[in-house]
Amino acid sequence: MKRFNPILAVLLVSTLSITCGQGVLRIARGDYDPLSIALSAIAAACLIWIIVLWMRADKDAKGK
Repeated sequence: MKRFNPILAVLLVSTLSITCGQGVLRIARGDYDPLSIALSAIAAACLIWIIVLWMRADKDAKGK
């Protein structure tokens, strides 16, 4: 499997984190915009998926 460029990975994770955080802040303020809630949920799911893949790759690398 080809490895990701670390700069692009950091940009992706930071963008997803900002999107997720903005959605959480809007919900906390009482602004229940369905689009921001959906974008926040998608960003959170992508972040969890990236973290799981990263942990799995780290586990595989240590096992070899």
